[in-house]
Amino acid sequence: MKLASRSKTRLFPIRLLILIILTLPTFSLGAQARAAEAPSFALDGVKAAILFDAGTGETLYEYQADEPRPPASMAKMMTYYVVLDAIKQGWIGWDDMVTASKYAADVIGSQAHIREGESYSVRDLAKALMLASANDAAVMLAEHVGGSEENFAYMMNAKAKELGLSESAYFINATGLQRYDLGANAPLTLAGETMLTARDTALLALHLIQDYPEVLETTRMTNWKLRDTDEKPLTNSNWMLEDYLSGSAIGGAAGGEAANLSHLEFAYRGMDGLKTGYIQAAGHCFTGTAVRDGIRLVSVVMGTDSMRLRFEKTKELLDYGFSQFGVVKLAEAGAGVTEMRDFPVRLGKKGEVRIAAASDAAFIGNLYASEPSYHLEVQATADAPLMAPVAKGDRIGVATFSYRGQTQTIDLVAAEDVPALTWLERSLRGVLGRLLSWTHSLGFV
Repeated sequence: MKLASRSKTRLFPIRLLILIILTLPTFSLGAQARAAEAPSFALDGVKAAILFDAGTGETLYEYQADEPRPPASMAKMMTYYVVLDAIKQGWIGWDDMVTASKYAADVIGSQAHIREGESYSVRDLAKALMLASANDAAVMLAEHVGGSEENFAYMMNAKAKELGLSESAYFINATGLQRYDLGANAPLTLAGETMLTARDTALLALHLIQDYPEVLETTRMTNWKLRDTDEKPLTNSNWMLEDYLSGSAIGGAAGGEAANLSHLEFAYRGMDGLKTGYIQAAGHCFTGTAVRDGIRLVSVVMGTDSMRLRFEKTKELLDYGFSQFGVVKLAEAGAGVTEMRDFPVRLGKKGEVRIAAASDAAFIGNLYASEPSYHLEVQATADAPLMAPVAKGDRIGVATFSYRGQTQTIDLVAAEDVPALTWLERSLRGVLGRLLSWTHSLGFV
């Protein structure tokens, strides 16, 4: 057996078990083309920003990402998370009916126009919360889960610690409004204002998508009617939704307004969420997420001067991320794998069989890295030498790749058939072997 290794490996002739653990700083990716140098990138016009790869949690770009700032309605991502946690724990149900209090009906800002005394299901309120950023729906859900919005805010803060958000992460209500917005309904036992860093916001979005991916079924909708009798549907404040690229998708099943010029201008392929926000103290903010070719990115921009600018900056961030990162193949189906290329065969028409990867080992990585550094473990699962015949596709071992926090194990298989020697061929080989041994003993060779 041949091992393409820079270190020596001792081979045991019986029941061979190969275990090679090497960190390989370079690995040729063959035809995969990359630019020699990554393009420079800087984001202006924002108070803070961050870009995450959702698959690995890796930060791809950041600017003032650890500075606490008012998140405005992006705080509703935590409201939604706590509500879904309560459903998961069985404390409440999707079909629970919730009646609007005077406070919920009167809360300022974006609304679903719910009147005091009206009742709606948790399911519909959650949809109004995330699609239309409805403050009345947020308060109703908070009161239903926590008994009061203030109690619910304590639950939000406890969840922030559980999710590993920074010490700066802090909530005083379910809406993201500031204390002066709430007037007499401001919390009595919670001081200060709701604050999140851009990193906290992105991490919260990441947890929400991973733990409750159904949220994207709501946030990707362009509009939706809370009541069948509504003249106009609630519209999504995310102008970048991919569905705006298709006129047939605009309005969804409920029908509704045609896309305006802003929607057509900012619609972004792969965009399916997540949450906008605005109050005067925060500026215009947006947590966006888009998926392309199996890569999901999460972006946060905080403190832009206009609605348009928050989408323009999000597009810049996502364009940068998708141009920088893509699928990197460390092994390709049918090709050999470094450290295990051949395996010994006994009584076969060949003394070795070529080994190949049974499938691709593909990861999300930086396309501008000169060569990816990764960790490789190769283990033979078959006895050595193999006894012929060997059939193409027979499992010989496994290869485990660890790359940028991702791990993948693939099978290593025989890349060819190795037929067994016939009785005559084995006999002739035996005679030849004895002849060579005899001539050697006489000093002829």
